[in-house]
Amino acid sequence: MSWTDIASMIAAIAFAVLVLALVYPLFQLGKTFQQTAKSVAELTDSLEETVQASTEAVKSANSSLEKVDTITSSAANAVADASALSTLVTASLGSPLVKLTAFSRSARQVASREKSMKDFKATYRTEANNLRSAILDAQN
Repeated sequence: MSWTDIASMIAAIAFAVLVLALVYPLFQLGKTFQQTAKSVAELTDSLEETVQASTEAVKSANSSLEKVDTITSSAANAVADASALSTLVTASLGSPLVKLTAFSRSARQVASREKSMKDFKATYRTEANNLRSAILDAQN
């Protein structure tokens, strides 16, 4: 046996040991891939159920939103009707009420002036009579 035969024999044994050492990790890696495939399949099934439940929830929410839309449009119509009624009442009663208020204020002002004028005249007469009496008394 020559040195080359011994070297090739050592290389063959080392290669065999390397192959035997790698068999177990490769076997475990195969199991890991199988478990991963199984987990992906389970996840897919679970995800399908979740997607179906989400779809049903969205459909229910859309149905509720349609009801809310109907209620909102009815409320908008009620507000528009109330606004029209308010405008009608303002137009029909507003002008006469303004005129009545203006007349009432003017009448109060005239009555107040008349009273103050009467008070002024009475005071003037009293003072004038007092002055006349004082002048007459001074002359006598």
